[in-house]
Formats: sequence, C-alpha cells, structure tokens
Amino acid sequence: MGPKAYISTITVGYVPNKEFYSLIGTTYFTQLDIENKVLAGANRIYAERYLSYGVFSYEPCVTVSAFSKDIEKKGSFSADILGNYASTVSYRNNADDEYAYRFASWYVSSYFESLVLEEYTGVQAGKTIRFFT
Repeated sequence: MGPKAYISTITVGYVPNKEFYSLIGTTYFTQLDIENKVLAGANRIYAERYLSYGVFSYEPCVTVSAFSKDIEKKGSFSADILGNYASTVSYRNNADDEYAYRFASWYVSSYFESLVLEEYTGVQAGKTIRFFT
C-alpha cells in the first residue's frame, strides 16, 4: 500500500445531479483499468482488480446570517478512492515486479482522482500526488 494522500477537492459554480457522480466514478475506474493493463504488461505480471470503491461528493456553499441560511449555487466536489485492491502474479516469479506494479498503480490511482474531477469541471484539483511530480 502506498503513502496516504489527501482527498481531491475543487470548488465549482453549479450544483451537480446524481448522474454526474456516476459518470465521474465510471470514468475514474475505466481510466485506471486501462492504465493498470499497460503497467501490468510493462512489469510482466498478471493483475486482477477486486471490487473497488470510492466516495464522490458535493458540499454546497452555505452562507449563514443572523436570520437565515442561504445555499449558493456553488460548492466543492470531492473524490476519494477508499478501496482499490488487486492481486498480482509475476510471470517471472519475481516479487520486485509485483512491487513495482503496485507502486505505479497507486501513483496513477492517486493522480486520476484529481484528473477526473478536472476533466468534467475544468477546474484544477489539489492532490498530494501533484506535489511529487
């Protein structure tokens, strides 16, 4: 398991619908599966992803005054992948190949959390992995 990373969060000027979250999650896992196939081939391993899950959320911006609470038409999206598990087997029976794949997969997984939010909102998301690149 790689180092811990912060949740990707961005602020946007609109309120999403439930289909938007499904689209973000589907896009994230599809892109990750494609990249992981490439990484598995490069590291000469067979990798099978288990059931994975993440949290994609929206927090509205609420303004509170002495007499009212107003919900603005802007807020923050967040994406956090909580479980992204895979089993790996090296074609060469080499544990280093499996370790290299798992590290690269973690790195890409972390990067894609913010990338997918950026793709659909056009706003750059903050993510720990961005600071390492």
